[in-house]
Amino acid sequence: CDSGSMSPVNPTLCYNGGTNVVNWNNTSTSSSNSTWDNNTSNGLSFGGASTLTNTQFYTSPGIYSVALRNVSGTGCVDTVTSTLTLCQLNVNFGPPNACLPDSVQFINYSFDTLCGITRWSWEFGDNSPPDTINWNPIHLYGQGTYQVRLIVYNSNGCNNQITKTLNVGGSVVLNY
Repeated sequence: CDSGSMSPVNPTLCYNGGTNVVNWNNTSTSSSNSTWDNNTSNGLSFGGASTLTNTQFYTSPGIYSVALRNVSGTGCVDTVTSTLTLCQLNVNFGPPNACLPDSVQFINYSFDTLCGITRWSWEFGDNSPPDTINWNPIHLYGQGTYQVRLIVYNSNGCNNQITKTLNVGGSVVLNY
């Protein structure tokens, strides 16, 4: 028997909120009949027409396994599997407002349950340099309105970002 092969091999992709299309290709050298199993979580179950390409549509993040079975003209059977990891970065932060004369502490609520976050960048909207070190930075503002942006990256190189308006009000004056 000749070992079967397919591409891509164990890909990791970025989920973009829509539909991710993956073309699984049979790259085996000796096969006269190729069938696919697009959901190996319930055991292997091959069926359908013999094809060299298997196009699948993935509409949510997760881990998906695909298997290919090749049968040669002499009856030799080879099976190969590949696992797709479809990562999704969820980016969010707070707070949206602040009062003077206080520094603003931002809280980063971002996460990626499958691929893990590896780096981030805070842009504070006041022409100060970005902060790429602090997960929950503290930043001092003057009174005004600022566009604060957080960009987050995962271990696969995917990135996502969010921009929020920060309103910094004046000092509170108490009259007794």
